Amino acid sequence: MGRSNRSIKNAAKSNKAMDNEEPMADDLGDLLNSSKKTIGTAVGRIVSNDDGRHVGFVYEWNTGEIQNAWFDEPEDDVVYQMFADEENAA
Repeated sequence: MGRSNRSIKNAAKSNKAMDNEEPMADDLGDLLNSSKKTIGTAVGRIVSNDDGRHVGFVYEWNTGEIQNAWFDEPEDDVVYQMFADEENAA
């Protein structure tokens, strides 16, 4: 039928705890335009020149910073295969 008194009290406690935290972004635009790294998008893959293994991804953060994310230890002899931009895709 309805919520129990216990679940209503727990929800109220949860909401009160959230009030003390940093405010959430109003929309995706706030996150994308933030000066903090909040959203990373894979923009390419890192492939080993030795044996062709996919060894990581290249990410671009909402701040514009580019960062390699390796599956294991970083390798020296690699090639970066960047994903095609939607604008440049045929």
